[in-house]
Amino acid sequence: MAPLGTTEHARYFVARDGDGVIDGGDRQGQPPPSQPHFAAAYLDLSKGPETEMYLYTTLEDAKDLAAVPDDEVERVLDLAVALLQRGKIAAQEVMRSGAFKLARGAGFLVGGLHQPTYELLCSRRGLTSSYWNPHHAWLFRLERLPALPGGSEDGPVPELRWDVVRRDDVPLIASRTYIPKIEATLMSEPSVGVRDATGTLVAWGFIGVAGTLSTLHVEEPYRGKGMAKAVATKVLQEHSFGNDGWGSADVHIDNAQSQGDRY
Repeated sequence: MAPLGTTEHARYFVARDGDGVIDGGDRQGQPPPSQPHFAAAYLDLSKGPETEMYLYTTLEDAKDLAAVPDDEVERVLDLAVALLQRGKIAAQEVMRSGAFKLARGAGFLVGGLHQPTYELLCSRRGLTSSYWNPHHAWLFRLERLPALPGGSEDGPVPELRWDVVRRDDVPLIASRTYIPKIEATLMSEPSVGVRDATGTLVAWGFIGVAGTLSTLHVEEPYRGKGMAKAVATKVLQEHSFGNDGWGSADVHIDNAQSQGDRY
């Protein structure tokens, strides 16, 4: 099952090193790798100017990257480069066919990229980027989320009520974030909203395409009342993708307020 928020243009790529070599080559008596390695990517070039690719490699799993044998690091970097090249080829195909307009030409925005992996790709594979916006990744167990104030059906505070985000809310949401958001994405992602007595949206949160808590916001007059934590709890409990019991959020390194709401 694909996560919500995807489109008909979404593509999934996997590059595997299951037997310790790329494309089944000969290791010539070298010891087997400490673990099988692979890289995986989700690509949707129609999402621009939003994130168009999410890239993962098994280097993210290393407790101590310095302890990973260098030949294994090199092979994983090759796997990552192979997927980035596939993304470039896909962009070139779209440009030739004119299927839809690309936001960045033959380039694309990669999100959720492990910083040590990014640095290795730059230093060892000559990766270049025109934009770098680091975030911290927070992981937490869903069963440890705090109980919702007043229960799951009542609003987070008196005089407010739970709802979902609607199409006419999009201009307000877009005006409150520095991260580009398009209407089609916001309308396809699972959401939780909070409205006042007049029906005005005063807080909201989403589960993004990558399965993480996304675009969490509380309007200024309602801050300091625990609403951000309540909205995050409700959207994660109701819409988390997968069944492993984990939730996650990517928080900008300069966003001290959101880091203060961590669990």
